[in-house]
Amino acid sequence: MREGRVRTHALTLAICDGVMVIAAMQLAWWLRFDVNAWLKHSYDWSPFNVGWTPGQPYVLAVFVSLPIFWLILREMGLYSEPEDGAGELFRLSAAAGVACVLLAAISFYVKLNNNQIQFQYSRAYSALFLPSSLFCLLAGRMTYRGALRALSRRGIGQNRILFVGSGLLAEELARALDARGANKVVGTLKPANVPDTGRAPIFNLPVLGEPRDLVEISRQ
Repeated sequence: MREGRVRTHALTLAICDGVMVIAAMQLAWWLRFDVNAWLKHSYDWSPFNVGWTPGQPYVLAVFVSLPIFWLILREMGLYSEPEDGAGELFRLSAAAGVACVLLAAISFYVKLNNNQIQFQYSRAYSALFLPSSLFCLLAGRMTYRGALRALSRRGIGQNRILFVGSGLLAEELARALDARGANKVVGTLKPANVPDTGRAPIFNLPVLGEPRDLVEISRQ
């Protein structure tokens, strides 16, 4: 059941990433062409050249961008543990950078082998697509995990975790696990002869019984 849930989360996260990549392409288009033209019209100033460009090649680029992003994100392990956010910013930045470089290389290769084609992808669009893709991917994953946590609070797709033992290390691990995705730490099993440390806990681990009660409590 756990493996099936992880695969489902990875699939839905991949779909979320795909939607965010398309949104990033639309955002880069909007900044490069629409906002740029508005600045030129309103203030007689624009950071990029103003001119008409066909939209069809940019639409076709979606079918190249999505597989590249999915492949790179998968190879960087961003779907193997969809609930783990450690180092995600760095890995997403690297994935977006590699994807943009590959897209630029493909565009250059096509141009070299089709000299008769007059159209060229906007370099400003390519430059804007990198931060746009990183922003959209991060925003999409934060929204996705927020939705998972909201559903888990209602008992939907919740991973209930029971600890055996206590102490500072157990509390730190419980706090880290409870903050991820759909996890919920329900408590711990503690031997009766272990004295209380008297310190304030960094995470509340309710004592549900002793280690010998593990099978009975797990069934509840």
